[in-house]
Amino acid sequence: MKEKFSTFTVEQKKEAAQICKIIVELSTKARREGILALESDMDGLFADGNKGKRFMFALLRLLVDGQNLELIEEIADNFADSSAADDFERFVFAVIKRGVHAISLGENPHVLARVFLSYVGFDDEDWFCCETGFGHWNTDI
Repeated sequence: MKEKFSTFTVEQKKEAAQICKIIVELSTKARREGILALESDMDGLFADGNKGKRFMFALLRLLVDGQNLELIEEIADNFADSSAADDFERFVFAVIKRGVHAISLGENPHVLARVFLSYVGFDDEDWFCCETGFGHWNTDI
């Protein structure tokens, strides 16, 4: 990921942290209850009107509908290429794509949180962990 989290505005960082937190929560739900259980959480994403959340909705809709991961990632890349207006949106789209990938494979949500923490880097680790509730690198998963 080329986009550097530390260069984003406070508002952008908060939006990215919120999206990471939502994805980890959805990942936890999918792992416990199955991917179809995500359907009840999706309407709020689209209704928000936020481009990142609409992107998340589109990918999750494909996942819930049983589409294969290769097609979902192709569509994700097409959306990112045609819709991401700046580095921040490219960052958010990459985070969402990685999150949907993890959900589709049933990856451990705690490990996914660490993946997101690696996107943030050590400079913003404390802030990001406080904002999301994710543990630091020195805590157990």
